[in-house]
Amino acid sequence: MLRPHGALALWWNQADISIPWVAAEEDRLAPFTRDFPTTVADSFAPFPVRVATREITWSRRITIGEHIRNLATHSHFVVMDPAERAQLLGANRTALTRLFPGGELDEPYRCGLTVVRAAAAAQA
Repeated sequence: MLRPHGALALWWNQADISIPWVAAEEDRLAPFTRDFPTTVADSFAPFPVRVATREITWSRRITIGEHIRNLATHSHFVVMDPAERAQLLGANRTALTRLFPGGELDEPYRCGLTVVRAAAAAQA
């Protein structure tokens, strides 16, 4: 709960789906993401608040294994049955290995700043 004129600021990294291989990966994994909101701002849609966002892009060069290990920490994969998770991430590793036979990739992100202000502040 926010006080009048209060604000909540959240920084959030999301995969940059404007990059074709990331969009394809998102499509492969979408059936398993358990209807999570698309953006941080979407999480606040049910509430009487004002939401402002800003975004920057960045990337890092990592191995496919590091990328898979990072994905495995995301909440919708953590709650999966371990055998199902291993099979899904293994299939994703296979698809990425075909795309990046050298074993490394540039993992692109869109880092968003979401600022949420209390409804009273939205009227001021």
